[in-house]
Amino acid sequence: MAPNGRIWLFWKPYLQVQVLLIQEQFIHCKVDSTTGAFSPFVTIVYAKNEAQERHSLWNDLAQLESTIHGAWLISGDFNTLLSTEDRMGSPVTNAETTDFRDCVDALQLTSLRAKGWHFTFCNKQQLEDRVYSKIDWALGNLQWLQAYGHVEADFLNPGASDHSLIYPEYKPHVNIHTKPFKLFKTMMEHADFRSILESVWLKNYNGTRLFQLWQKLKDLKIALKGLNTHMASYSKKLQQSRQSLDVIQSQLANLPMQQSLIGEENNLLGDIHKWG
Repeated sequence: MAPNGRIWLFWKPYLQVQVLLIQEQFIHCKVDSTTGAFSPFVTIVYAKNEAQERHSLWNDLAQLESTIHGAWLISGDFNTLLSTEDRMGSPVTNAETTDFRDCVDALQLTSLRAKGWHFTFCNKQQLEDRVYSKIDWALGNLQWLQAYGHVEADFLNPGASDHSLIYPEYKPHVNIHTKPFKLFKTMMEHADFRSILESVWLKNYNGTRLFQLWQKLKDLKIALKGLNTHMASYSKKLQQSRQSLDVIQSQLANLPMQQSLIGEENNLLGDIHKWG
């Protein structure tokens, strides 16, 4: 429990939790499942209401980041917005988002894949005074994304509360098949592709013609591995752009004349055309 009683930490018997640091606005711990399949650092946040009071939180998290060696999940009520799109019913200034956004960028954090409610707080007032905000977050560092990128944060219905409960749904990630080799179309346009192809194809192999063809394709696959790894980033960028476009267009369905969303949609369509 935090000194002021604002944060309480409970856990299931199948988890081993070592509390490493307790501060006024967060509790930091190491979590291990009894199976060993889940072993991240976890920081639970309940930030102060006033921006000035949150400055110490951003500074503490920056210092904490230097001690993290592995997957790191930071989740809770940050009491602030990350972008101007994170509130409905009351205008947002860029100044409101700056400190939190700078912290997220500095720590290289990314929001977990999310489902459920986008706006996680509601003042529960009548329509003319109702305000929705996204101030509850589940964020992970690069190592978290690499190890647990399949984990989704489910923002549940708030019920009688003014906040949505964050439920990170962890399920062991199983790779049923080995990752196949993929020859990207953009790679065939790479300046080195033709020379690599020729160097393999001009080699002499013994055996039947079918065996020679099989051996050439096998050696070509090995020769192209390094280049293919580099070019795979194009596929990743294309996938990210398509996912972002889906999010933006879902928002456009509700706000079809929102200029910022239209601009983002056009930018993403340009990226998809470039990487596709």
